Amino acid sequence: MSFAKIIVLGNIGQDAVIKEINGKFVINFSVAHNEKYMDSTGQKHEKTTWFSCAIWKDSREKTRIAEYLKAGQIVHVEGVPEIRIFDGQNGKSAAINITVKDIHFAGAAPQGNRPTAAPEGSAANHGAPIPPQEEDDLPF
Repeated sequence: MSFAKIIVLGNIGQDAVIKEINGKFVINFSVAHNEKYMDSTGQKHEKTTWFSCAIWKDSREKTRIAEYLKAGQIVHVEGVPEIRIFDGQNGKSAAINITVKDIHFAGAAPQGNRPTAAPEGSAANHGAPIPPQEEDDLPF
C-alpha cells in the first residue's frame, strides 16, 4: 500500500465555493504558500505556489465550514496531492490539487470575514485562535 500526503500552511486566495457533483458536495478554495529566499548574489526573492483544495462532504449540512474559508484566512491544510498537467497559454503547465483530509485555522480571520460562531463538530473549532485578554485579566 502506498500513500502520499502534503501539508501546506498559507493564505486562502478567494472565498470558498460549494458545488454539488453527483449527489455529493465539494468545497473548493485555493491556498497560497509564500516562500522568501536569497539567491547567490544576495538578492531577495519571493515565490508563491498556489494549491487548489477540495473538501468533499456527503450532505449540504456538513458544508458549513465553507463560511470560515475566506480570502486572507491563514490555514494549515493536510491531504492527498495530485499533479495535473494541462496546456496553458505558454505551453505545458501544472497545477497542484489537494483532496483535503484535515484543516486547521492558523490565524485570526481577516477583518469583516468573521462569522458569528463556529459550527459545532467542525474543523473550525480546532486550531482557532484564542482572543487576546485585556491586561487587567492577566493572572500576573
